[in-house]
Amino acid sequence: MAEELQRKLTYKLKSENERMNLWVHALECIGDDLADPDSLLQMASDVAVKQLLAQLKANPGDLRKPMEIVQWYLSLLEREGLIQENNISFLQLEAGRLRMEVGQGCPYALTCLLSGKSNNVCKRVLTFISVIRESIAREFDYVLVEGDPTTKCTCELFPASKPRAQLFTKNQVLSLLRIFTDEMERLQEGSVEKTGRRYAQGLTGDLQACLDQFGAGGLGKLELEQLVEGNEQAIFKGTELLQGVGRRSTRSIDEFTRGFLAGVVSRLCGAEINCEEISCVAKGDNVCRFVVTPVRAQDNLSLTRLKTVPVRLGYLSSLDHLILPIAQELLFPNCVGIEVNLKSYSFWRDLNQAIIEGEVEGGFMMLPTVLSLQQQGILLKVVCLGHRNGSGFVVGQNYEQRRQQLRENGERLLIATPSKLGTENLFLHQLMQQNNLPFRTVTVPSTSMTLNLKNNEIDGYVCSEPFITLAEKEGIGRLLVSSYEFWPNYPCCALVVNQGFFHRHPDTVKELGRELEVAGDIIENDRLWASKIAARYFNLSDEIAHNSLLGDRKRILYTNLKPGLADLETIQKLLLNTGLMHEPVALSDLLIR
Repeated sequence: MAEELQRKLTYKLKSENERMNLWVHALECIGDDLADPDSLLQMASDVAVKQLLAQLKANPGDLRKPMEIVQWYLSLLEREGLIQENNISFLQLEAGRLRMEVGQGCPYALTCLLSGKSNNVCKRVLTFISVIRESIAREFDYVLVEGDPTTKCTCELFPASKPRAQLFTKNQVLSLLRIFTDEMERLQEGSVEKTGRRYAQGLTGDLQACLDQFGAGGLGKLELEQLVEGNEQAIFKGTELLQGVGRRSTRSIDEFTRGFLAGVVSRLCGAEINCEEISCVAKGDNVCRFVVTPVRAQDNLSLTRLKTVPVRLGYLSSLDHLILPIAQELLFPNCVGIEVNLKSYSFWRDLNQAIIEGEVEGGFMMLPTVLSLQQQGILLKVVCLGHRNGSGFVVGQNYEQRRQQLRENGERLLIATPSKLGTENLFLHQLMQQNNLPFRTVTVPSTSMTLNLKNNEIDGYVCSEPFITLAEKEGIGRLLVSSYEFWPNYPCCALVVNQGFFHRHPDTVKELGRELEVAGDIIENDRLWASKIAARYFNLSDEIAHNSLLGDRKRILYTNLKPGLADLETIQKLLLNTGLMHEPVALSDLLIR
């Protein structure tokens, strides 16, 4: 398909029906090997098909591959010799001529007209002519018979070489059609299966996530039915698979499904995979089954990986998130059927976006942000609190002098927080209001705060460890108020997962939550060992990690990490009071029951 036409069609289909996104993606995957619309798009919504055909009629000549007529001939010929089916006929004429006539009932999807010399010619006729030329390996001429090509397309063929008395025999025609049908069937199966593989390669996530996306595209339901580890086989069951309207149209979706399953399993198991259909032989069958095996017998399919749920979790280099590295070191490797991978981020905005967009299945997020996203319709589940307490208000060494100077000049203190929708910001607002201190805030990454304070660009900051200890160690600032003094058992951030992942794997998410709570107990029982893990994961010196965890232990606690409604209610009340939220949300929807 021409690039410009493909762009227009993609736009049209996306804007017409969001349910068509899967098929738009399939078209983009195929590219120059675009399969015939009857074998793919006819199984999609009628509106989208009409849009496609209208565009093709307006831009004739864009489909020139042999694959364009695959479904036509698969529907046209049941087996060899049935050349009178579906309003297509061949008639031998005098002087070696052969007449082919295609009526209106021909099942080929496209009836667009092409301009050929002085004639309007149905594309199906021209394509057939080109295939005959290749198949019989000799030149011949053709004459296009006048008529209305929208209802009947007729052409006459005759050998180009002399003597013209040489005839196209009946056997020659039948042989030609057998060759053509077999080749087209092979090409059709290969291309549509290839499309399914390409579509699968563009997906991420575990097996269930990929199967869910298959279903979300309106293609039907697929599920892993059985693992036969001794024989290195996986059997999938398909129900309600989308089927077209033609007699052979069930083949296309089945071939796409074969390619899709092979592509998904290949990615998850790291081996070249073959998928064959073992049931569902006719349109209307309720259940189809597919068996997946390695292409090479020596390949270990690692079928257990199909049952393993890969979980990507994001975090920042903050002691607020220490339970995650601790669990990764000691607990997650022992979780059967779960494979956890951690990803470090530098900024809250990047981590939040990664969770929202599905770059990771979950990660740490500040509770005010979670509630704000809930209000916007972005649904998350709170799995485990990261800690209790942990934040502090750090000021410069000349803070009192600076505060007095600003008060005399009618100016306000400039305080940095890591996020406007962060618990530190709520902590700061309460603190300053109680002390009747005018202030303004600026959002600054925690990693930059000590330098900003050193350069007198801010008057103070509120953040987590190790950036409090770091300021004290370097003599840049001092802790004025700790969160445990002002707001005991302060809840700051929590590990969350997107709700879709929770619905697919509720047991996995609950197990992660339990292990993270255990990780908190491990930290409390051996803070010295935990400080070494913190130094390694968060790129800290041993001294800073040690002092942050073993200095004033009340600064940050890793107990009582199970999320509760009371914590969320406190956060929501403060958000409403500060104007950061305008109406409450259903807090119970955030909790895992």
